[in-house]
Amino acid sequence: MSNLKTLCVVASVSLLSVQVPFAQAATRSWDANGAGPPNGAFNVPANWNPNTVPAAGDEVTFSLTSTYTVTFPTNAASDSATRG
Repeated sequence: MSNLKTLCVVASVSLLSVQVPFAQAATRSWDANGAGPPNGAFNVPANWNPNTVPAAGDEVTFSLTSTYTVTFPTNAASDSATRG
């Protein structure tokens, strides 16, 4: 029985040392892939700088100087949005 307890302790300590990477929040800026006017869909990677659709936890910024329309899908996610 002593070997089983030792094995359980070693396994538990080994699991504690496993590092799990966590996604970090990022700032995504709307650039509409250079379109003029800069209209487009939220869920298109090329419409963002960098070219990645924002995810939950990200901060999104809409700061282009002209008037434009962004179409949002029902599952659009971000942590905050800034209009500049």
